[in-house]
Amino acid sequence: MRHIALLLLFFTVVTRTYAAEIDTEPTEKIPVSQAVTLGVIQGITEFLPVSSTGHMIIANECFFHASQQSKSLQAALNNYMVCINFGTLLVLLLFFRNDIRRILNGLFGKDTRGFKLAFNLGIAFIPAGILGLLTDKTLERFYTPACVATGLMLGSICIFLIENFRKTHQPCCEDLYDLSVAKALFVGLLQTVALWPGFSRLLSTVLGGVWIGLTLTQALRFSFLLGLLTTALATTYKFLKHGDILLRATDGGTVIIGIAVAFIVGIAVISLLFRFLKNNGLRIFGWYRLVLGALILCL
Repeated sequence: MRHIALLLLFFTVVTRTYAAEIDTEPTEKIPVSQAVTLGVIQGITEFLPVSSTGHMIIANECFFHASQQSKSLQAALNNYMVCINFGTLLVLLLFFRNDIRRILNGLFGKDTRGFKLAFNLGIAFIPAGILGLLTDKTLERFYTPACVATGLMLGSICIFLIENFRKTHQPCCEDLYDLSVAKALFVGLLQTVALWPGFSRLLSTVLGGVWIGLTLTQALRFSFLLGLLTTALATTYKFLKHGDILLRATDGGTVIIGIAVAFIVGIAVISLLFRFLKNNGLRIFGWYRLVLGALILCL
């Protein structure tokens, strides 16, 4: 926990320093209530196969009337919804510290299997990393309730299909560290589907993991470790590229509040998730996505 506190302190210093250096032209501010609400939603949904970005888009529209917000505030919120991923990244660092330790040892030549997992995660990251860079601006046009609803409903169909697949096929990969490069790349290719808001990065990679022979628990582990890499790079990229927009719309402290809330909520959710899925599977999330998507389209 001491390391987490130091990371939060470092992030606070960086954001405040950066905010002091940029142009301080007045702009509409992100309310603290909105920052906290989105932080809670991020903490809950980031570790569920329901799309955290999709839920924040819907919440922003339903509770804060996104369509009536100024363009500068909308731009700041789009980037804020990426930056508060830092809170859930801290959760992953804490929860998967043993895997991360092995990966780091592998990168320093002290654990061959750890290096293999690190290499596979890097391979799996490449497709979404490249496509995300190429479509960065284009994707923001699809941050609408209708697009989110479509992603939710398509994802629900995929859940029902993969649950039927799990009933008839036995897992064939004994250990996550035995994953082949080809299988890791396949999971990475499926991760690109999650660029569509509402589909869920977690869902797309878990679907890929189960399809290639991982157990549901193994697929979740690989997905979260891949998400740690993907989200860390995406969050850093967004902040470096659009941090001026974000920090003009906050005092820096608002971002820290959102990150802290996402971290606290995320710790509780990720612990419950593994226990729940071990005995229940994904089907309940399929029904949830289907109903929510239909409600959004109807309303």
